[in-house]
Amino acid sequence: MVPTRACQTLCDRIERGKVFLARADIAIAAKLKAAGINKEPVPIARIATYSQLRALNSVVKYNSFTDAAGALNVKIPSVQKAVRELELALGVEFFRKRGRSVEATDLAKSIALFSGLANTEFDYAQEELSELSGDRVNRLAIGSLPLGRSFLIPRAIGALLADEPDVQISLHDSGYQEQLNELRNGDLDMIFGALRHPNSASDVTQKPLFLDALSIIAGTHFAALKKEELNFEILAGFMWIVPPRQTPTRVQFEGFFLERIGRLPEQILECSSPVAAREMLLGGQRLSMMSKQQVHRELTDGRLLNLLADIPGTEREIGLTIRKDWKPTRVRAAFIEKLKEVIHENC
Repeated sequence: MVPTRACQTLCDRIERGKVFLARADIAIAAKLKAAGINKEPVPIARIATYSQLRALNSVVKYNSFTDAAGALNVKIPSVQKAVRELELALGVEFFRKRGRSVEATDLAKSIALFSGLANTEFDYAQEELSELSGDRVNRLAIGSLPLGRSFLIPRAIGALLADEPDVQISLHDSGYQEQLNELRNGDLDMIFGALRHPNSASDVTQKPLFLDALSIIAGTHFAALKKEELNFEILAGFMWIVPPRQTPTRVQFEGFFLERIGRLPEQILECSSPVAAREMLLGGQRLSMMSKQQVHRELTDGRLLNLLADIPGTEREIGLTIRKDWKPTRVRAAFIEKLKEVIHENC
């Protein structure tokens, strides 16, 4: 006998999943050794069921048996039993009580991370097998940082759905750290936006797609300023809409004013939502430093002005953050190609 293409596809994903489970075994062995237990642990793949690992992952994620049960749509005792059975089988403790919530041990977090990544590979296997059978049950989970939400990512999604109308897509727009955690544990396939330097985690890699510079964006009532050389002291007297501290754009904004006038504007409104920032720019005497890609439509329609375009020294790498050794399915690879096409046409 020779393996079919479906068999080869399934075996490849199983082998990739087993690599992650082996990393969980290493973490378990280290924990037992630190506790003075010298016996060789049985590989977790031989002990744990899918339901037990899913229950463990959910409790680690929500720090609550109640919330975990709700997310899994099962009864609370079922989650508690699954976790307890796994603890007894491995001879370790996963959670400590903290009032109404629970706190996961480092070992529980490690097992949840690696088993979650293994399950992601198995989910990918199901999708690839569905392609071979003609059913095509495909999913795509995208994390988008502020730059991509208003224009680039929506266009790329539209282009993909034109060719693949049945793909189930979820778009996440939470903060960077939350998206990074979701990427690392397999809940997200990729993150698109400004890349971080240095890289934020050793198990992810960053793929630059283009360079983007910041601009000073304003409403049309600032049109008079556009006709003359900008006075940064005067600009500093207006209210500025900026993202939270430690974000790449905020760092560039502060550096811009400190370099030119030695101080920051006094009126600063922190806003992490591009939609809210856009509306506030349209509705009052406010300014913002952002990528022109975030207000592409408003600039094209003439509802907003670009007072200072592509400020030198504010260039940032924009691209994808993915897991190291990530092997995308056909649909995930197709989306990346659509995104590259949109970027090539518009950036």
